[in-house]
Amino acid sequence: MGSNRKKLITCNCTATGMSQSAGRPCVFGYTPDGRYIIIVYEEIDDDTIMPWTAYEVAEP
Repeated sequence: MGSNRKKLITCNCTATGMSQSAGRPCVFGYTPDGRYIIIVYEEIDDDTIMPWTAYEVAEP
């Protein structure tokens, strides 16, 4: 994953957690166009994350 996408995920997140279905870490946040999404990902190493899935969810 490119550093710009990683920054988008980590800098725009409003909450973190663990995916109940996948058992992986996840973040919640807003896209530049205002949609509230969840991104489920895997931490490969200190500098690399790999997204597993991302989709729009209801705001808290």
